[in-house]
Amino acid sequence: MADRDDSQLRVGHAERDEVAEQLRLAAGDGMLDLEELEERLEAAHAARTRADLARLVVDLPPAPAMPGAVERAPGADVANRSNPGVLDADERWRDGALVLRTVMGDCSRRGVWVVPARIWARSVMGSVTIDLREAELGRRTEIEAQATLGDVTVLVNSSTRVEIVGRGVLGDFTEGRATVAARLRGDSPVVVVTGRAVLGSVTVKRRGMPGELRRMLLGR
Repeated sequence: MADRDDSQLRVGHAERDEVAEQLRLAAGDGMLDLEELEERLEAAHAARTRADLARLVVDLPPAPAMPGAVERAPGADVANRSNPGVLDADERWRDGALVLRTVMGDCSRRGVWVVPARIWARSVMGSVTIDLREAELGRRTEIEAQATLGDVTVLVNSSTRVEIVGRGVLGDFTEGRATVAARLRGDSPVVVVTGRAVLGSVTVKRRGMPGELRRMLLGR
């Protein structure tokens, strides 16, 4: 009996979504331009067989992790129950790093949360916001940010030290104008932001604590 050709097996929503995610990550890393991304995403959602999907990623490196291998951070489910909405739908954990990514949408992490040592932020025609002002930071946090026709914004408070070593390609990779003075100590946490912005922006902003300005105006 001849071996069955699995390439002609029908695919379902899960397999289509898996390939679509690989395409989005490739676009965020600059491997696909926007026209290619749109064409391949349309083809992925219309794919009927495994062969149809394979053709779309044959020239791309394998995805770092398959959706079935996605991990949640220790205690993530507890955090979600105690702080509804804290965990964004576009969050994933990969190789110990928190992954925040969006394509033509918004993704954010705010409030009181424990920050991992590494964060990967990807924005394609969208916006990613990482608010560290109320977060619990370790001694050093590394954020790798990639913005393609989109933006990644990192908010820090007055006592966080910032190092920016990324670059802009027809885009901006900068520290924005601070609205509060830096009050750094020898043991201040360090946030290192690397990556690149292609026709987009990656910006680190030093801001006051949430609600601080309103309290000052109200005299509280």
